[in-house]
Formats: sequence, C-alpha cells, structure tokens
Amino acid sequence: IVVGHSKKDGGAQMIETGESEYEYGKKVLNAIVGHAEKFHGLIVSGIFRDEGGIRGAYEQAKVIGCDAVIELHFNASAGAAHGSLTLCTPDKNDLDFAHEIHNNICKAFNRVGSSKGVIVIGKTVRGSANIYAFPLGVNCLVEPFFGDNASDAKLGREKLDAYALALLQGTFNWAVKQDLLKST
Repeated sequence: IVVGHSKKDGGAQMIETGESEYEYGKKVLNAIVGHAEKFHGLIVSGIFRDEGGIRGAYEQAKVIGCDAVIELHFNASAGAAHGSLTLCTPDKNDLDFAHEIHNNICKAFNRVGSSKGVIVIGKTVRGSANIYAFPLGVNCLVEPFFGDNASDAKLGREKLDAYALALLQGTFNWAVKQDLLKST
C-alpha cells in the first residue's frame, strides 16, 4: 500500500476536518494492517513517498517484491463532484486488478451502479507517473470519494474501516484468481 503524497505535501484536504490525503491514507493503512490477518496468506507492506517521492516508493515496492500495489488518495473538485474512481494503465492485468479493487470499494461505499468507474489514463495525464511506475506487477490508484464534498467526505470518514477491508478483499480476490493464494 502506497500512501499518496507526503508529510510535506499532504495533497487535497477534507472539508470540515482539514485532514489531508496523506493523513487519511495513513489511517487507512493502519486499518488495513489491523485487518490483514483475516486474509490468510496476504502480506501487506506500507510504503511512503516521504523520501524518494513516487519513484522511490515504487522502487521500494520492487525491492520488497510486491505482486500488487494500491496507491491511496481521495479526490477534490471544487465541492460539487462525488463518487469513487480508480485509475490504472491499459494493461489487461492492471485493468483486472483495478476492477476487482473498484468493485469492492463500491460495495463498501454503497456505490454499486453509481460510481465514476475504472478509468484508464495515458502516460501524460495527472496520476500517470504513479500508475505507470510499477511494471513488475499490477497496480492502481484509488480515489474513493471527493474530500471537498461534505457528504462524500463524511462517507469517507464513516466508512474508513469498511474501505480498508474492501481494499484487502479486492486484493485477496485478485490473488486467488491469479493462483497466488488459496481461498481457504
């Protein structure tokens, strides 16, 4: 799990609380680590961009030997937008992984049938440096809610635990489909 942004540049801020993407991502990572034992065989590593930026984080994922990487963010759009969004490359493996993750996020946030979906982005679009940085495995960048929309931000705060479980479940489901883990 890569926590988006850094302590120095925390990213967008959540309306009402002022919590940054980085601060929220750290809470999500802690919840993921707390629930990881429920997913037999799944090993979770937390990676930060504080030293080395995007390149350093994904280099660490390579060194650790990650099969899959999820980078945590939340979205912002002048307060009017809402919904869940998952970004990935056009690689079929990334698409399969992103859809598995996104479907589980939508269940956690009660957005089945009403999300922004999985979006394939090109190499020059915002977020591309992140999702194209890990060619050795699958990855995606998740934006489960809009932090500058009061109702979406509230949902993000209230569903943090369910969101963490969704990321674990999605990763576990993908790993089972890839024959990396057994569903026992």
